[in-house]
Amino acid sequence: MSLVAWISAGGSISKQFTQLHFALQTASQWCPVYDDFDYEEFYNFIVDYFEADTSPAARNAARELLNWWNE
Repeated sequence: MSLVAWISAGGSISKQFTQLHFALQTASQWCPVYDDFDYEEFYNFIVDYFEADTSPAARNAARELLNWWNE
């Protein structure tokens, strides 16, 4: 997987997880922080999981998750 595809996949998953989490809440409209849950921080945390320059084991775990996600 190319670096661009890798980054796009991490961003795509982050967006979907953020939207899912918000949809499971009781808010009637979008807001960046809801009940002390910061959605921007949540989104960035997931993106960082895929994009951070970490150990080979962490990169491998992220790659395995992306492979599973794309099945």
